[in-house]
Amino acid sequence: MALAAVAAIVIYAEFSPSATALPHWVWLLIITAIMFGYLCRAFRRLWRSPKFWIVYVALLFLHVVAWRVLLQRWDSGFLVAATLISGVEFVFLCIVTDQIANTQ
Repeated sequence: MALAAVAAIVIYAEFSPSATALPHWVWLLIITAIMFGYLCRAFRRLWRSPKFWIVYVALLFLHVVAWRVLLQRWDSGFLVAATLISGVEFVFLCIVTDQIANTQ
């Protein structure tokens, strides 16, 4: 059900004239806030660990740098591709953060 809702929003946003008027960086800001917000919430038990925050900030920095490079080269189909890439990226972020959690 959640996947259908996300797919509907992405399709609407990709093909709606008002949604496509937003710059790519606004959509990236929304995706980043959702991804890293959920990541932070999922690993709430690690909030007191400095190691968690170092890894969290490093991953956020790498995310911003990588997407900045991608945005400079992107032309069309941004939202669909960004959603797919972000899904894979989120799984990677969870795996890395979980590895950090298990080494403490």
